[in-house]
Amino acid sequence: MKKIMIITMNASDYDNKKLQTIREKYFTQTELAARLEVAPETISRAERGVSASFQLLSAMTKECKSSIKEIILDNSANIALH
Repeated sequence: MKKIMIITMNASDYDNKKLQTIREKYFTQTELAARLEVAPETISRAERGVSASFQLLSAMTKECKSSIKEIILDNSANIALH
């Protein structure tokens, strides 16, 4: 059985304002939520820097033709970015 580690991040780990700016170029929160099959509140929490999993941030940036590397802050450099 493969183990999956879920890393929860907040505004001290990623630039939530930049995440919002990237998303706004392509989608509304509701549109992106539908594409990722999550609640709009999930997108809102991520953009406010409250909490988001690494997987969600990765999916959000990928859907917006970007990379999670663009929003991760230096203090999170110990996380392996793929």
